[in-house]
Amino acid sequence: MVHAETPPYKNLEPFDAFMLDWDTRNNNEPFWGRSHDIDYVELSRNAGFDGEKVFEVMAPSAYQIAQARRSKVFQGGDFGGGGLWFLYGAEKQDV
Repeated sequence: MVHAETPPYKNLEPFDAFMLDWDTRNNNEPFWGRSHDIDYVELSRNAGFDGEKVFEVMAPSAYQIAQARRSKVFQGGDFGGGGLWFLYGAEKQDV
């Protein structure tokens, strides 16, 4: 299984964590704040996935990849669809 979620605080710069908290309170994202503290290994293990096979990765958005191939003219940052995606996933335990 693979999920795209908001990134955990453990890997964020303080300013980025602040901005995500700002979105929680001021941009109608009421569940974001608590989602940054989720233990994905424990959550996955409790759902029957192999905790040793959990992965977490930051991946560029399609917008960011396309912009890298075009001119370097600013087109809008995160609000224009840029930024990174936080992905996590795991494999099911052998039965």
